[in-house]
Amino acid sequence: MLFALLRRQRNHQLEKDLPALTAAKAAVDRARELEDVLRLKDIMVESLERQVALLEKYNAALQQKEAELVALRAEQAEQPISQPDLRHRYEQLCDIFGQLRDTLTCPVCYEPFDKDQAVSLLCGHSFCAACYAEWERKHIEAFKMSSMQGQYTGPECPECRTADVRRGRVRIWSLEEVVRLVDRATREIANKPYTPSVPPVEPLTAADLLLAADGHATSTPVGQVVEVVDDLIELEAGDEGEEKKAEEARTGDSAAMDVDPPSPSPSPSAALESLDAPSPSSPAQPAAPSTLLARPLPLFLPPQPHPPHPPPPPSNNNTSSPSPPPEPAKGPNSPASNGCREEAQEERQPRGGRLSSYRLRISSKNSGAEENVSPARI
Repeated sequence: MLFALLRRQRNHQLEKDLPALTAAKAAVDRARELEDVLRLKDIMVESLERQVALLEKYNAALQQKEAELVALRAEQAEQPISQPDLRHRYEQLCDIFGQLRDTLTCPVCYEPFDKDQAVSLLCGHSFCAACYAEWERKHIEAFKMSSMQGQYTGPECPECRTADVRRGRVRIWSLEEVVRLVDRATREIANKPYTPSVPPVEPLTAADLLLAADGHATSTPVGQVVEVVDDLIELEAGDEGEEKKAEEARTGDSAAMDVDPPSPSPSPSAALESLDAPSPSSPAQPAAPSTLLARPLPLFLPPQPHPPHPPPPPSNNNTSSPSPPPEPAKGPNSPASNGCREEAQEERQPRGGRLSSYRLRISSKNSGAEENVSPARI
């Protein structure tokens, strides 16, 4: 009983303390969240401070560059220098530098002086240290081998042959400085040679293409290409126009002619025979030579419906029907065979030569028609 009473009291006390404990826990969590937020804010503030310092540094550098640019523009306005002027000055300096390098050469080996290698004698002439040492060694050996021992006066100058130059060598500092400057300039020119400026190639845009197509930019390669394309389009359009005109002429001639219906697949020779053959319903009438020569012959005859023939007139023994005109020859050299061969060659020709082949075919067929006209029909 006592234990149960104590347990109930403890549970009751815990139920009373539960809201306070929950509130305390929530307060602790809130405090921790606020601490995290403050820590993040401090980190962001430090990052912003570093960025502000970097921006200030860049701003100072930019202001310095702007000041230098303003000074350079002012100097350029006072002393304008163009690109040809700079090139001319560069060529002059290169010429002077070449003459200076040729002047500072050893008269023995004819090579430019190296750094700290120029040796000057009392007579005023300068040589390479290696060349003069070799010259001196040869003279000493020659003196040892000669009979004039004890009277050695030193080697002579290799250039002026002065004998009194043995007591010392003179160092000309200005000459050595000039040699150093020439050596440094030679290295700089070798590392960074002068390259003339090349104008940049401007890329082609849609506006340039449109101007070239309109004929405003014919001097550019794009304009030339556009001109060639336009010529090809015009040539193709002209060929199509000639074909349409020829087709209209053939359609009109075939509609005006009264001939027997041809076979489903007529050949050019059959078409020519059908033109020369008279209709059975009407006697053959001679055609005028001018009509035969002036009218162009059709290239092919499309199948057309033929009107019904009227009944034939009663036969009369006294009336004699006119003799049919002679048919054209069908040999290998006949105009019909020539027309077939020309049409076969025309089919194998490219599209660009249609106009010339069409004119050749019309002229050949007209000449064939002139040959087929007989004296009886005329």
